[in-house]
Amino acid sequence: STKSKERDRRPTRDELKRLKEHFAAKRRQKIPMPDLIDFAVATAMRVGEIIRLRWVDLNEADRTIIIKDRKHPTEKKGNDQEVPLLGEAFAIVKRQPKTDDERIFPVTDGTISTIFPRACKELGIQDLTFHDLRHEGVSRLFEQGYTIEQVSLVSGHRDWKMLARYTQIRAKDLHRD
Repeated sequence: STKSKERDRRPTRDELKRLKEHFAAKRRQKIPMPDLIDFAVATAMRVGEIIRLRWVDLNEADRTIIIKDRKHPTEKKGNDQEVPLLGEAFAIVKRQPKTDDERIFPVTDGTISTIFPRACKELGIQDLTFHDLRHEGVSRLFEQGYTIEQVSLVSGHRDWKMLARYTQIRAKDLHRD
């Protein structure tokens, strides 16, 4: 297995705003990209996890959802994980239209991996991938004061060392005054 290159590219709030406005302005666009962008940041999920989410796995009372077969270093199947839908994630799910598809976001992986980079290029946004939204989501959880244990529950990281790179803790931030 080749070690994936660690990226630390985070989108700016302005880049996210411009991307969402770009997609919202496209009348023929059937894919709810502004919602997908916000959902990816709010949940720190991978694109493949987002587009596999199903209505039957949503627990409205607890505001949680089960991610089926979540990526794991050794287990390929049966690695289901219940995660909280934090921030605006639950509201985003609730406003998706129910269709004949059992999935909440009935989109193909290929579609997102085609239109997201195209939008970045049109907007002059350099070196940003959809996966960077996951990094942004994990970083924001730490910035909101969640612990490594709590963030790993959301992100699905099994190895806390993997999460350490998202914390970017600075000595000056430890003062409690």
